[in-house]
Amino acid sequence: MSLFTPDVPMLLEKRDVPMLLKALGDADSHVRRDAAVALGKLRDEQAVEALLIALNDSDPQVCAAAAVALGEIGKARAVVPLIAVLNTLQFSLEC
Repeated sequence: MSLFTPDVPMLLEKRDVPMLLKALGDADSHVRRDAAVALGKLRDEQAVEALLIALNDSDPQVCAAAAVALGEIGKARAVVPLIAVLNTLQFSLEC
């Protein structure tokens, strides 16, 4: 377990893409999810490869956040992996 928990909101504010990419690999799934969301908000193309890997995260919330982030970044090379993930996800609707 890490003694350091990344401060994702601060990293987003500082636009610190390298540290957000590192946070995307954190042991805590909440940190990974928040890092994916932050990377999507920054729309930095450097994040695409790491977010593609995050599509296969063990936590479905991280996968979903990575998928949304990839959509926000909007690179064509993410389309096929996104379609593959969407075909495997199970969605639940709450009315």
